[in-house]
Amino acid sequence: MDFKIENGILIKCKGNESEITIPDSVKIIGKHAFYECYNLTSITIPYGVKSIDNLAFSDCKSLKSITIPDSVTSIGAKAFKYCLSLISITIPDSVTSIGAEAFNYCYSLTSIVISNSAKSIADGAFRYCSLTSIIINENELKINDEEIKNAGELMTDTIDMLLKKRLFM
Repeated sequence: MDFKIENGILIKCKGNESEITIPDSVKIIGKHAFYECYNLTSITIPYGVKSIDNLAFSDCKSLKSITIPDSVTSIGAKAFKYCLSLISITIPDSVTSIGAEAFNYCYSLTSIVISNSAKSIADGAFRYCSLTSIIINENELKINDEEIKNAGELMTDTIDMLLKKRLFM
């Protein structure tokens, strides 16, 4: 695997490997770093990475598994858009914001756990997913109704309960 890294920012990853471990020297996964890495099925992000930028893993259509460490504080807009094979994701406690359309069109995404420290989730973060299970913290969370629009067959009772707890604004 060939990585282009500048000042701690992973600029581009080149290669056809299916499993990748990002080098420890990386602090930010840059815009388009893994864009259209069609063979990528699994990725391990090391502790120390602070940010996953916009479109970082967009169009990684075979990506099934990703481990986000507890050092990541933000997930950018469209970061995982069109990751068609991603089934579940756990957003660690360190993440405070999830960008617009971050997991948009992740058709296989059925389960998501959002951490206790998430403060905002931008428009369309989970649009066109197949969510059947979503666990959100008990904290006040600024979230737009657009988040759940076309988000699969998530049970209406669960959404109603979350709305009553004022988690969706």
